[in-house]
Amino acid sequence: MSGILLLPGPIATSISVKQSSKLFLFALNKSKFETASNKLEALNLGKLVYLHGKFSPVFIKKLPSEMGPLLAREECQDLCSLEEYSGRFEMVPPKSITNNPRCPELINTVINMGLVAPELFRERDSAEYLH
Repeated sequence: MSGILLLPGPIATSISVKQSSKLFLFALNKSKFETASNKLEALNLGKLVYLHGKFSPVFIKKLPSEMGPLLAREECQDLCSLEEYSGRFEMVPPKSITNNPRCPELINTVINMGLVAPELFRERDSAEYLH
């Protein structure tokens, strides 16, 4: 579950987690990603959403400003620190998200649904991925 939270950027997909597996003890497949994301959602650390069927499920992370009290809870203390989370959240999403041919559609979909603010991508010099 920490791997999903510590993936760079405001969103995570099973593919992005799998391709960044050097950060984690194991590579997640889609089923394990969904299970871990559902657990994170139950802890109120983000939201798992299913988009149009052509994208894998997407985990939308909470803003770092909302995470302090949540990560301080006993059941969340082993996941990551607020400092780790904030640092990773501010990074550019992995290439499996930004260089994906469907990237503009994926990013625009989560923005248009109101799940992620456009600034979270534009401020990271990723404006070229948006239409």
